[in-house]
Amino acid sequence: MFDDIRAGSIADRSQLYKEIAGGPFFGFNRPGAKVSQGMIDWFWLQGMQAGHKNTLDCIKAFAQLEPSLMLMSRVTG
Repeated sequence: MFDDIRAGSIADRSQLYKEIAGGPFFGFNRPGAKVSQGMIDWFWLQGMQAGHKNTLDCIKAFAQLEPSLMLMSRVTG
């Protein structure tokens, strides 16, 4: 999963942020979900304002987390 995100960020990070926001990040990929173009645009803007190296470093850091820690953050967060 993180390899695909990293590759997408390198290839076309603007499009990647639109696709992530328009799908799984806000749950817009769920049946019956009401898609908010404003939320997609806001997410895209925040992503584009971040430094490219910084975002790649962040992707790398998340990829190196223990899977159990990621699962725990979903349950408790």
